[in-house]
Amino acid sequence: MQFMFNRRALLAASTAAAIMGGAARAATSAVRIAVSGLPPGRGNPFTSVGFPQIYAYLGVFDCLTEVGPQGEIAPALAESWKSESQRSWLFRLKPNLMFSNGEACDAAAVAWSLNFIASPAGKVFAAYRDAQIIEKAEAVDALTVRIKTGSADPIIPGKLAGLRIVPPKYFSDVGPAAFAAKPVGTGAFVATEWSENRIRLARNLKAWRAPVADNVELRALPDNASRLQALLSGAVDVALNLSPDDKSVLESAGFRTILTPRGAVLAIQFITERDSPLRDKRVRQALNLAVDRNQIVQAILGGSTEIASQGAVKAAFGFDPTLSPLPYDPARAKQLLTEAGYPNGFRMPTSVTIGNSPNDTTVFQQVASDLAKVGVDMVVNGIPLSQFSRFLYEGDWGDAIAFSMHYGSVPAMDATVSLRMHSCLWPKPWICDAKVSDLIRKADATFDITQRRAVIQDIMKYLHDDPPGIMLHETRYLDAMAPNVSVYDAPFGFLRFHTLALKSV
Repeated sequence: MQFMFNRRALLAASTAAAIMGGAARAATSAVRIAVSGLPPGRGNPFTSVGFPQIYAYLGVFDCLTEVGPQGEIAPALAESWKSESQRSWLFRLKPNLMFSNGEACDAAAVAWSLNFIASPAGKVFAAYRDAQIIEKAEAVDALTVRIKTGSADPIIPGKLAGLRIVPPKYFSDVGPAAFAAKPVGTGAFVATEWSENRIRLARNLKAWRAPVADNVELRALPDNASRLQALLSGAVDVALNLSPDDKSVLESAGFRTILTPRGAVLAIQFITERDSPLRDKRVRQALNLAVDRNQIVQAILGGSTEIASQGAVKAAFGFDPTLSPLPYDPARAKQLLTEAGYPNGFRMPTSVTIGNSPNDTTVFQQVASDLAKVGVDMVVNGIPLSQFSRFLYEGDWGDAIAFSMHYGSVPAMDATVSLRMHSCLWPKPWICDAKVSDLIRKADATFDITQRRAVIQDIMKYLHDDPPGIMLHETRYLDAMAPNVSVYDAPFGFLRFHTLALKSV
C-alpha cells in the first residue's frame, strides 16, 4: 500500500511538474529518451540482439530489412529481394548508400559485414545466432548481394532485420573494441558520446533517410520510478518501458501513451537437462494448471495484454490460432503432482532477470503464490542480465531448475527463433526433446511457406500438451511521451529514430 501511495503522490504532482518541465523541454532541440538499459558492448551492434539493449543501435545502424507496423518484413537498406533457389537469395540495395564516415555502403560492404558475423570470429557475438545460417555472402555488382545459406531457409529476409551493417575498412582498421567506443553506421544519427549511462546522437548528414530531429539523447535509468519521474519533471521527453499502472494518470496529466508489443511471450522456463521433478511431463502440466494467468493479466497488468496460449505471439509466423491458453485448475494440478509422486510438492529454485519490465517482479511473486497453493515452493532469485547471458551461452544455472525467459519472435517474426533456443539444437541446452528438434529441422528444410507453417504449428500443438515452461502473457510495454513530442513511431519496439520530432516552439 505504501508503494501505491508514493506512486499516486508522484503522479498527483505530474501536471505541475509538466508545466515546470516545459521550459526545460523548450530549451533543447534534442529528443531526450529514458530507457531501462544500454548495451554492455557499447556501440558494437553485434553484441546484443534483444530489448532493451538494441534501442541504442536503432538510430545509428541499419539492416537490409526491418520489422513493419503489422510485423511484416519491410525494406530498409535493401529495396527488394528474391530467392534464386532454396539456398540462394538476391538482395538489391538502395542506390547511393553511405556510412557516416564517408565509406560507401555498397554490396561489397554488406557482404563483408554478413560474412564477418557468420564467421568463426563472429561466434563470440550474440548476432551470430541469426547469422550462422549464412554460408557465404558475395557482391554480384555494386548494388546486388547474393546470400547463400547452409540449408533451405525461407525466413532469411526476416533474420536479416537483426544483422546490422558496419563499414568494413573502419571496423577492420580499429577492431571491435575501438569501434564500440566510436561506432559508425548508415543510420539517421551519428554517436557523439557513447558512455555506460548515456548516448548522445547528432544528425547524420549522409543518412539515406534524413532525420527530423537534430539531436537525440538516450539516458539509462534502470528502474521504472526513475524513468517516470524524469518524464514528469521535464528531464526527458520520452520514457520507455513504464508500468501499465501509470497509463491513466499519465494521460490525464496530458502525456501520450502507447502500449507497444515486443513480439515476445514471458515464461517461466523449465530446466530438464538436470535431475529434478520437472523431468516428469505430469509435473510440467501441473505447474501450468496451477497458475492463474487471468489474475496476472487483469489485476497486475491492468488488462494491457493477453494470456499466452503458446511460445509465440499472434503476429509471429507459425502461431497456431486454434490453441487456447491452459485453464486455471489447481485441483487438477494437485492431482497430477500426486500421480507423479509429489503429493506435498517440491522446492523449485527459479532465477529471474531483473529490470526487463517494471511489473515482472510482481508477476513472478504471483506465480510463486499460486504454486505455493499446490505445495510447490518457487524460490525466486533475481539475477542481472549479465548473469543471464551465462545461463544462455555457458549453461551456468547455479542451483536453479527454472528461470524467466522471453520467447521472442523478433526480428524475424518467426516462432522458430525461440523454439530453436529451447531445444537440443542450442549449444548448451536446458531442455532437450528429440521430437521438437526433429520438427524444427523439418521446418528448416521446408521451403514452401504453407507447409512450413503447418510444421511449426505441429510443434506448437505438441508443446501445448507437454509444456517446456509456464507460458504467462504476451509482453507489451508502456511508452509515454510529453506533449512537446509530435512524432513517435516504434512498431514492435523498433523505434524509428528518423521520424522522431518535437513540436515547434
